[in-house]
Amino acid sequence: MSSDTDLPDTDGWADKLADFDFGDFPDDTEPATTENPVVGSPLPSHVDTEVAVEAAEEGSLWFGMKFDEIPAELKQDAWTELRRWVDQFVIQQNFIDVVSPCWFQHPDAVNELYATFCAEYKVWEEGAPSVGPFLSFQSYLPGLKQRLRESTLKGCLSAKRHTWTAPQALQYDQEAWEKTRDTVVDVVTVHRTEEKQEVRAAVQHPQGTVPSSSRQIGPTHQTVKVLPEIRVRDRAAVDEVLLEVVRHREDDVSWQVEREGQWRELEIPAEEVVDMSGD
Repeated sequence: MSSDTDLPDTDGWADKLADFDFGDFPDDTEPATTENPVVGSPLPSHVDTEVAVEAAEEGSLWFGMKFDEIPAELKQDAWTELRRWVDQFVIQQNFIDVVSPCWFQHPDAVNELYATFCAEYKVWEEGAPSVGPFLSFQSYLPGLKQRLRESTLKGCLSAKRHTWTAPQALQYDQEAWEKTRDTVVDVVTVHRTEEKQEVRAAVQHPQGTVPSSSRQIGPTHQTVKVLPEIRVRDRAAVDEVLLEVVRHREDDVSWQVEREGQWRELEIPAEEVVDMSGD
């Protein structure tokens, strides 16, 4: 159990602090150095010491840039940091069988590895527990391994030396390309008439007006009329039948009945008429 004698004596502290020389404390503005300085946690022994030292000298100012767009003054540091990371990554994630030592000479592999490097940094940078590393990074790795297996590294891995050469640039039909690039399609609606007529477009060039070839527009399309057709269907009730007529939608219909050799109008109550057209 504590007593009054356990409490610190605070009498005269203000005077003591006023006389204290804070210069005796070490200056914390400069980071401590080691024989093998590294960025972040210590690097595994399989990372080249020279590469680790180079990577620790500069901050990653190029993060967030596409690898091909990193400025020249930062590119050497980016290459060094990427190699440091790749050397560590292929061991930790067991990617040795899909990454050859000449990976840096293969643009497709560089892009895949650099994107993975940035993704790993992104999911861990907040330093707080989350499902991000598992869902956003670890689950991405099987697809990455398959893409690297089918990348241009494949031939170098089988030959155990760098054998790949950069593909030739696409050989374009420049005239066809310019025609496609500069072509615009305008569409207008023109109603048909009862008479044939020729139509064309006139295009205004800076040098003048150029007409297109003409095309003929035929007369209005004539709708083929549907001839009336009557159908009879028995109904459940013995004294009733169903009558159906097939007609064109624009035609009117009336019902007639023949009695004593003459056709007379058959009166059908409106509620008995059912439209079976489905409209």
